[in-house]
Amino acid sequence: MSVRAGQSLPLEFTLNLDQSYILEDFVLWNDRGGSQNALGDGLREFSIAFYSEEDGSGTKIGDDFDGVAADSFSEQTFNFDSPYIGVQSVVLTMNTFYGPGGQPNFHQVREVGFNGEPVPEPLTIMGAGVAIAFGASFKRKLAKKATK
Repeated sequence: MSVRAGQSLPLEFTLNLDQSYILEDFVLWNDRGGSQNALGDGLREFSIAFYSEEDGSGTKIGDDFDGVAADSFSEQTFNFDSPYIGVQSVVLTMNTFYGPGGQPNFHQVREVGFNGEPVPEPLTIMGAGVAIAFGASFKRKLAKKATK
């Protein structure tokens, strides 16, 4: 993601996920102008909003997560206080950046990611419940046969 100098802040990017997830943290790889010795031009202050449907629509999930990234080329992980459950899209709001911007005078974020796991589908949960109930019933039947 790149931002040209002169564009007004804040800027929003919507990221759609391939299905609903339980998200535990956010991972950012910031930019430093193409080399570790260059002036920083990566993301500084940001917020993330979580939604139950694509394109930042549906129900908003929990409070926004606010973060401040380090002026670093290295991977940065931001752990959430509690998981965000049922997320299908996120809106990343970029509020401020480090430095004046690199060449040709724009700010960059190299990569973003989220860690978590897919939300189990209702049929999977129901199937597990049926299997447990069947197993308990079968176990009782075996116990009755063993006592006769």
